[in-house]
Amino acid sequence: MPAFLIPILGAMAIWNILTDWTWIGNILGVMPEEDKKDIQKRAMSIINLLNGAKSIVFDAQKDRRQLSQQERELIKQNSALAKTEIDEMEKKYTTKFTLMKKQDVLNELKRTKANLLLQIQNMEQIAGLIPRQPITQDTLTGTVKTVIDGDTIVVQPTGLIGPNIESIIRLVGIDAPESTTEAGEISKKWLKERIENKYIKVESDPNALMDMYGRRLGVIYESGQNINVELLKAGQADFYEFEPNALVFAKQWKAAADEATTKAKITAKETAKIQLPTIPKIQVFTGILAQGALGITMPFTTREADLITSQNQLQEAAENNLASFLVALPSKIRYEIKIVSSITTKDGETKRGSTQRIISGYYKNGRAKYKTITNKFAIINLFLWTKKQTKTKLGSIILGPVNAATFQPTNTNLDNLVEILPQSISTQNIENIKFIEISTPKIIKPIIPTPATPTPIIPTPATPETQPGENLYKDMTSGQIVAIPPEEVAHRARVQVTQYIPYTPPPIPTPTEPPKPQVTIPPSNNPNKCRVATISEFFDTKRINYPKLAKRSEWYEAWGFGPANLYVGTAEQNNKVLAEIKRLSGC
Repeated sequence: MPAFLIPILGAMAIWNILTDWTWIGNILGVMPEEDKKDIQKRAMSIINLLNGAKSIVFDAQKDRRQLSQQERELIKQNSALAKTEIDEMEKKYTTKFTLMKKQDVLNELKRTKANLLLQIQNMEQIAGLIPRQPITQDTLTGTVKTVIDGDTIVVQPTGLIGPNIESIIRLVGIDAPESTTEAGEISKKWLKERIENKYIKVESDPNALMDMYGRRLGVIYESGQNINVELLKAGQADFYEFEPNALVFAKQWKAAADEATTKAKITAKETAKIQLPTIPKIQVFTGILAQGALGITMPFTTREADLITSQNQLQEAAENNLASFLVALPSKIRYEIKIVSSITTKDGETKRGSTQRIISGYYKNGRAKYKTITNKFAIINLFLWTKKQTKTKLGSIILGPVNAATFQPTNTNLDNLVEILPQSISTQNIENIKFIEISTPKIIKPIIPTPATPTPIIPTPATPETQPGENLYKDMTSGQIVAIPPEEVAHRARVQVTQYIPYTPPPIPTPTEPPKPQVTIPPSNNPNKCRVATISEFFDTKRINYPKLAKRSEWYEAWGFGPANLYVGTAEQNNKVLAEIKRLSGC
């Protein structure tokens, strides 16, 4: 978990997410400030060292290749530094936690150390830094010592005791998210709670006992349940068969994974339905206005004969049929939301994400490590669903820049949002219309019952407060300002022989908003410019005087709406710019 998230989410919340480090979140509230910083810095250092080594292993596994000599050296270096940091943390805080009478926390610290050392052993074995235990039998029983991630565990074989005798098991037929991600932590936690410290049986295909990294490949059973399949059913892993394996039943396993994905989508969709407000901030009404009456299925103007015989009948036929088509159009639109590294604006300008420098960890001396990440953009692609059940792309809409440091939506997140959009963006329900705004005064009959007017609440007059300076006096001897009742002034003056004079504090200056920078607005040739809804219409419909994106981004920053490099011409951004253009133009 990146260090930069700690100030955003809160230290306790962050450590409670990390499966091997939950005890830190439990102890922070009773630790001195200096120890809080130290223990978090040490933990982050260990996490970053291990994640660096894990990333090397994950990349090699993804590409199905052996590690290079340079990668082995990096794993060796990170492992050694992590071991040293773990030992120093245990040495320092064993005494502190004992004095604090926090034996339970000390036990958790020791358990974390044991788990981390097993993870290091796993990486060192993969890198060939320690001998690999030969695998000759297709069945193994033992106790789960630790869970490395959602598809890799370490087992203490039954009847064997000694150093480096643990067996690393890679669960076949599944692929869990990397443990360096939040989804990976969730998957790891699920498996940890399910089987850690429990007795299991591992079955392996005699023709595929181990992978290229020396790990035993197998299906694990706990209390008779196939844990590989249980991970798929729980949606904690995807079906993935690295290579043919006699114990993996692809059709059934894949069906279990697909069922979990479907359930997750339905759950997310239903949750989203519940969380949606009764009336979203903006919706497109797709009902019909017929003969001045608003409704969903109002009657059209009927023609006397089917045969079109005049210009007027042609217009009526076009209006009737086109209205029906437009009402049904939202159901024919398909959406696709993507997170991309670059975009092309309406002006034809290519924009790439801005960069930001974030803390990624700490060195042993406490100095922060930094890395530079590049932000991305969110876009929505629009497709028209044809009668032939095919998609025709209509275009793309830029939704805005995305902060890559704090928001990395998964494909499932984006798919769930796409499921929700059609029902949230449009409506045919006239009850959702509470009032109508028009540019010119006009009497409109209410289309829905007017809600009862609430009884007005008449506020009770507040008791006048004492005005500043009303009972303030200046002691002319000491120069101090004192607050005393007026009748006390004369008494104090007689007793203390001190002169008091009324004191009025200087007025508090009223803060004034700094003036916005002067921006020259190009002339508009549109006589109806104050009633338009877009920037291009404000200047002219032919876009001759339409300011380019670079110029509009300068205005955006000059008017205090945000940095120029984040302006990409989204609807929200353009609405702000248009409102200011209208204001400066006297609209």
